[in-house]
Amino acid sequence: MRSFAFEPFDLPPETEALRAQVRAFLAETIPHRTARERAESWMGMDRAFSAKMGARGWLGMTWPKTYGGHERSFAERYVVIEEMLAAGAPVSFHWIADRQSGPPLLRFGTEEQRQSILPRIARGEVCVCIGMSEPGAGSDLAGVRTRGHRVDGGWRVSGQKIWTSNAHVATYMIALVRTSEGERHVGLSQLLIDMTSPHRKPDRRRGLQRGVPRRCVRAAGHADRRGRQRLEAGQCRTRL
Repeated sequence: MRSFAFEPFDLPPETEALRAQVRAFLAETIPHRTARERAESWMGMDRAFSAKMGARGWLGMTWPKTYGGHERSFAERYVVIEEMLAAGAPVSFHWIADRQSGPPLLRFGTEEQRQSILPRIARGEVCVCIGMSEPGAGSDLAGVRTRGHRVDGGWRVSGQKIWTSNAHVATYMIALVRTSEGERHVGLSQLLIDMTSPHRKPDRRRGLQRGVPRRCVRAAGHADRRGRQRLEAGQCRTRL
């Protein structure tokens, strides 16, 4: 089994000034959080707070400036996140976009997507949800049944997603779908779906993201030697 070794290290001196700035910002912006509000933290939804973080340059911190980032160190990003969570700050709106959506777009997205989506994430304007679990396929993602079929101009996706946090307010969904048949652990792809499409039906009461067969998305991908699909691009286009 592959292992990782992380040696202890001291944070660079410049991070202490940043830590003081973040604490001052939090004291001014959210001075009277209740215990319940602090406990919500990365599930606490506040668009205005995310926009303020973006204005301070605390989203997309390590990304290239070309795409709206700030080219700061991972140590600096660590300090910002540590202080935000310690204060119970409401970071939910931008959390998934900044933490685990921007990096794949930087690596696999098209130049158009990088120029269009990443600066908006860095400004705190984009919320992303993750469409993985389904009815009958919770932690066993090899059981995913949502299908993606290539059509002219992209993909047509049909199926259901459940336990999809923030689906009702999200700008995009990163969805795990089955794009080819065969052994259940292969043939899976991730597509970036435009959640502003009128052809999606989020049910907030059940936490259910109901897929509609008429959704058409634009994404490019390829299979490796074992037939596994890899994310290459994925801004969705909805065919009306």
